[in-house]
Amino acid sequence: MKKNINIIKLLEESIEENESHNIGLYGGKAFSEFKKEDFNFIFDYVELNGNDLNVVEFVSFCTCKFWDIISTIKYKEEFWGRKFIEFNFLELLFSKAENILFSYNLLIQSKQYEQAFSIFRNYIELSSIIFACSLDKDFFEKYTSNTETEQEDIEMWFKHLKPSKISNFLKSRKGKDINKIENYSIDRFTGEQRATLYKYTSEISHSKFKSLKNNKDFNEMMVFSTDFLVNSTLLIHIINYDNLNYNSDKDERKLQIIVNLWIKILYGHILK
Repeated sequence: MKKNINIIKLLEESIEENESHNIGLYGGKAFSEFKKEDFNFIFDYVELNGNDLNVVEFVSFCTCKFWDIISTIKYKEEFWGRKFIEFNFLELLFSKAENILFSYNLLIQSKQYEQAFSIFRNYIELSSIIFACSLDKDFFEKYTSNTETEQEDIEMWFKHLKPSKISNFLKSRKGKDINKIENYSIDRFTGEQRATLYKYTSEISHSKFKSLKNNKDFNEMMVFSTDFLVNSTLLIHIINYDNLNYNSDKDERKLQIIVNLWIKILYGHILK
């Protein structure tokens, strides 16, 4: 989906809006001010592609780049009061998400959309797992339970952990002793957009005849997948805010800039 947009201008507007809230005690700055070099990855992208670029590919690139940026952050050792000996739970899942999105982004940038959607199905499932584990301790315990036999493992998966069960579980949590942000987040992980995306990516992954023979217009699904990617990334980091130790306040706030860019592009150019 190509649009001729002055990306650098939108970036500068997003930074300016973010800085307008950067007010500390006695009128000083609460956080470090952004500089041009903090967003070299965007300047390099625009220099390579110009302003007449595919906007959903651009925002997917930025969001995947954010996962790469935070790959070196430190995580709280305990998750729901539990500490694993050989690994950090959240780091393990975040690393897996980063690897999935690295491959997804490479395929998107090379216009291999069908293969990218097949991989994106994996991200939909994993992001839902991360969110459910972060939202509910009982689900986290089920997900990390030590089943002794393969049969017990299969039974646990069919009863609690298959994608449809996770979606139903999240729906059942809506409105139960959680705040408005968590209710909104559940909608993002269980709503029509996610259902449409999951059905579409599953048909591609399973090589359904209908998905093979139909001529595909990827534009709508690219908008859906990019919107899900941006919002799921944001919500996963919000719900895990107390579990993450960013290397700098700039790394933490870069996601805010990327989200703001997507909102400006989505409502100012795609849906306009």
